[in-house]
Amino acid sequence: MPMLTASGQLFDPTCLAAGVLADTVCLSDIAHSLAHICRFVGHCKRHYSVAEHSLFVADILKRQGYPAAAQFAGLMHDAHEAYCGDVATPIKEAIGPAWRHLEDGIERTVHAALGVSALMAKWKSPVHRADSSALVTEIRSLFLTPADAEARIRALGLEHVDPVDDSLLLASPGVGYARRFLERYHALRQGLLNHRTASCRGT
Repeated sequence: MPMLTASGQLFDPTCLAAGVLADTVCLSDIAHSLAHICRFVGHCKRHYSVAEHSLFVADILKRQGYPAAAQFAGLMHDAHEAYCGDVATPIKEAIGPAWRHLEDGIERTVHAALGVSALMAKWKSPVHRADSSALVTEIRSLFLTPADAEARIRALGLEHVDPVDDSLLLASPGVGYARRFLERYHALRQGLLNHRTASCRGT
């Protein structure tokens, strides 16, 4: 059954998972959707969007000294959720392999449509580590009580993951994250293009 994007495009999740209709993938739709999807199925102190999480992961990679390419991969690591939603880990486990097959297929199609497949593969490990640090920080900052937070961290097996400074995370909650996502996308994309141009010139 087809779904409708914010810009009015129709897409079928199963077709996207199969690599069909990749031309329906649209950056502005991704930014809009991620800014409206709340993480943790909404069970947090405030609306905390996937777009805000994506920016947080990019910020962590920047603070860790990774180049713009890694930060860009961090920004885009959940872009596919604009087309399949942010499904909580316990729900994914309950659904089983069928969900993983659908999500992985949509992720591949979105990356291919945006021309970032190679970049995402190259920086997969540092993005995963930054994503885990972001998750632990988010749980401790956004869940209702410290006890709830620590219980969730233990359940996810993330006790060994260190949180990061959450000052940026809580700086301006819920304000213009679709716009911020797009601004960061274009800034990092331009940085990558400038780097490639300089490399081609031998500078």
